[in-house]
Amino acid sequence: MSRERPFLSHFSPQWTDPKYLEDILVQRGDLLAESVAVVRDCVLTDQRHHLLFIGPRGAGKTHLVTLIQHRLSQDAALKDRMRLAWLNEDETATSFLRLLIAIYRSLSERYPEEFPADTISKLAGKDPGAAVEQLTSDLLRDLHGRIIVCLMENLDSLFRSLSVAEQRNWRAFLQNHPVIVTVGTAQALFDGIADQDEPFYGFFDTRHLKPLSADEARDLLERVAVLHGRTDLADFLRTPTGRARVDAIRALAGGNPRLYLIFSDWLVNAAALDDLVRPFEEMVDRQLTSYYQERLRWLSPQQREIVQFLCRASSPVSVKHIADGLFTSTNSITGQLRQLRDFRYVDSHPLGREALYELAEPLMRLALQVKETHDRRPLALIVDFLRIWHEQQELADRLASSPSDSPARAYLENANRLMLIGPNLRYELFRRDLDLAGTDQCDDVALEKARAVANSGEAADLIRLARILNARKEWEEATRIFTVLIEGDKAHSVDQIAWALVSRGAARGQARRTEEAIADWTRVIELPEAPPDQVAWARVGLGFTHRSAGRTPEAMADWTLAVDLPGAPPEPVAIALLVRGAMHEKSGRMSEAIADYTRAIELAGAPPDHVATAFFSRGVAYGQAGLTSEAIADYTRAIDLHEAPPALVAKALYNRGVTYGQTGQTAAEIADYTRCIELAGAPSDHIAKALFARGAMYGQAGQTSEAIADYTRAIELPAAPPEQVAWALLNRGLIYGQAGRIAESIADYTRTIEQRGVPPELVASALLCRGVRLEEGGRTSEAVADLKRAIELPGATPEWVAKMLVLLGELNSIVGQTTEAIAEFTRVIELRDAPPVQVAKALVNRAVCYGKQEQHDAVLRDLVQLFTLSDEKATQEALSGQFHHQARRVVTSVFAGTTDPARWVQLLTQFTGHFARFGGLTGLGEAAVKHLPAIGTSPLNHAAWDAWANAWESARAALPSEHRDQLDIPLRLLRAGIAWLKSKDDAHLLTLPREERRILREALELPAERV
Repeated sequence: MSRERPFLSHFSPQWTDPKYLEDILVQRGDLLAESVAVVRDCVLTDQRHHLLFIGPRGAGKTHLVTLIQHRLSQDAALKDRMRLAWLNEDETATSFLRLLIAIYRSLSERYPEEFPADTISKLAGKDPGAAVEQLTSDLLRDLHGRIIVCLMENLDSLFRSLSVAEQRNWRAFLQNHPVIVTVGTAQALFDGIADQDEPFYGFFDTRHLKPLSADEARDLLERVAVLHGRTDLADFLRTPTGRARVDAIRALAGGNPRLYLIFSDWLVNAAALDDLVRPFEEMVDRQLTSYYQERLRWLSPQQREIVQFLCRASSPVSVKHIADGLFTSTNSITGQLRQLRDFRYVDSHPLGREALYELAEPLMRLALQVKETHDRRPLALIVDFLRIWHEQQELADRLASSPSDSPARAYLENANRLMLIGPNLRYELFRRDLDLAGTDQCDDVALEKARAVANSGEAADLIRLARILNARKEWEEATRIFTVLIEGDKAHSVDQIAWALVSRGAARGQARRTEEAIADWTRVIELPEAPPDQVAWARVGLGFTHRSAGRTPEAMADWTLAVDLPGAPPEPVAIALLVRGAMHEKSGRMSEAIADYTRAIELAGAPPDHVATAFFSRGVAYGQAGLTSEAIADYTRAIDLHEAPPALVAKALYNRGVTYGQTGQTAAEIADYTRCIELAGAPSDHIAKALFARGAMYGQAGQTSEAIADYTRAIELPAAPPEQVAWALLNRGLIYGQAGRIAESIADYTRTIEQRGVPPELVASALLCRGVRLEEGGRTSEAVADLKRAIELPGATPEWVAKMLVLLGELNSIVGQTTEAIAEFTRVIELRDAPPVQVAKALVNRAVCYGKQEQHDAVLRDLVQLFTLSDEKATQEALSGQFHHQARRVVTSVFAGTTDPARWVQLLTQFTGHFARFGGLTGLGEAAVKHLPAIGTSPLNHAAWDAWANAWESARAALPSEHRDQLDIPLRLLRAGIAWLKSKDDAHLLTLPREERRILREALELPAERV
């Protein structure tokens, strides 16, 4: 049995079954529900709202109003409280009396027994003022306390027919008799409600109906197809091919829902083209032409010229293109385009540093075509729709079966002819969409478009497809496309072949086809007349491949060749400098690393994200070298750099915060963590780290509630790394315990233990902490079980136990339990077969704890033991990133631990030798200079100060000759600083060069020197 086709009116949705309108509703479901709720509240309460929906012809205004009316009518709670009046959309009223009559007449037609028709006829012959008074009285009487929901379409037209005085009468009625709730529509914002001097200014709750997006247009077409039983069409629309074609239609026709309803008829029923062509032409001729002509009259002459120019343009165009076409300057066009965009006449699409413009309403182009032609030429929109939707053979078949007298035949002939002689319109629109979106837009639809246009075999289309495949990490298909460019039948330029080889090498490298990748990059280097930019990229790629294979010298050589290559563009050079710098840094060659990062920063034309990375990396290198001020300055420049990626800004904020904390600038540290947390686009892992760090700061400051809040946010943060969540749980558990909230503390330790993806040492720490709390609560057996479980975790070797003990000691130190921390570190140091690196870490941490207790001799003993461990790598690892801290600790403890100059000489000689051996002598010298304020406040006399400087000179003299120069500047600054401390005379500072004076003034905490 055949199914009857649902009737969907294109021009009068109120004649369509509301059930079908509900079925095909897209985009505006929330707006509909909200609007119905607002009107419902007005009917049931004393609130009064007046809604106005604004959108061009075909935007779906009547569809929306029809469904508002339908849902209100179906609401049983409104049955006895509401009456509906729906005015004719072409209703004209030149006075408030005529408007009131129209409202009463609509009520009478819908509710004849309640609103007698003769009420209107009895007004004949009355004075207008008396008639208004009488009809008002009759209306209020017949309402019996009910509320009128008045549906008024084309409200802008009604306002133009009413004088300001009559509008005031209407407004006064609505205020004096709040019995009407208005639901209105208009094609555009108009002076009657937008002008502050008008009676209805600010009166309506105005909503602009948005055009349909490509996805929403596809959703509408899919819903119509399902409604008509065309599941095959609905399925096709869901495929990447179908979605791509709808995208092309959207680019052509905009987001006007009425057009898609018309198109849907042609899609679900091929024969409908004959039935719809003539009504569509008449709609354009009779309705749209006059409407858009009127809209053009509102514009200035130059604005009209711009709109007419865009009507003739087949795709978005640049400001320069418009200016050239209108024989004027771009400056004069730019301002006009801005106004036209504000007036909703044009839309703009950013493309790189410029913008492309097109009509906001494609129907305007249709209206202009009708106006400018006199031969009933087929409307371009329909012709273009046929060209986009059908393949050439499909179109030819439809034309062959079309009767000669068919209204649609001219359209099919035109479309078929253009398909044969012109460019493929669908592909042209695909290319436009792809170019506007860029190759970073790599969803399935973009890929389908790129694949379709790449069938042309043109290099630009193949390159675009390859880039999209690369962005999607579909390396195998990308490799095939690159191969077509390299080895295909079409001749391509050397530049294109070189680019394809570089890119194929990258794709093969990602697919772990290393040897093939190396072969591709080598071909580029050996290619005659290969462009320098591609050679540079090939060198960068080779360097990465060598590094992954552990061939560091070869990697460094390739990156150096990229850096030194004449004509190499900034980006690959910047990358080569960054990775070479990172390799220098990893090998401890800080000066070379800093030099590479500096070159990347100063490289003309380097991309902002690489410059930001260079600032960040140099800041890290400075920090590792103990140059705190320089590190902070570089982190700051990375943070402040325009276009720096949010992830890198977040890292720089976090690192700067840590560095501020190391220098005692607590407020600045917390401020940076806060900025990182609040930074838009910051990755979850960086936010979690910042929350954890700020929580720790709050905890140390005794701000328990703030600490708990930060740890809680880190725990609940979506996509936070499991390890960071576990750390936050562990620390929150510690804070809860300190606050006496033992049950919550134990619960957090338990969650840490049960958290998946957590390192075993964290589980061990949670077990240990839970055991402590259980013991404090008298639950001894449970505590013992946890402690045993911590020690007996699978693979609990001495290394394992040592790691846990170090971690526990660190946690104790963090929460201020210094004595307990020292005990844990001591256990590690005395643990048989404990790994040297854990012993080294325990010695470093125990020295820190002794320093907090001002046990200076103990600090020095631990550091001597650390430096004299047989495993120097263990010492190096424990000191990684710690040299400047330990240097300051050594200087403080040596100075404070004894006043014997001979002992100073002995200790300083010992430690300068150790620091020289481990590459930290510069940091030790810096610490000596930064210790000057402590000398000045010490009880020692000036002679002792000189003895302190002499001890440093003696230590320097005892160094091997190749290391002595590292202390030249620090000792010169030390001497000058002591001289200044004695006399407070700046003349002693002026014996130094400017840069050294700056460093010394900073160490002495003096204001900056005036320039």
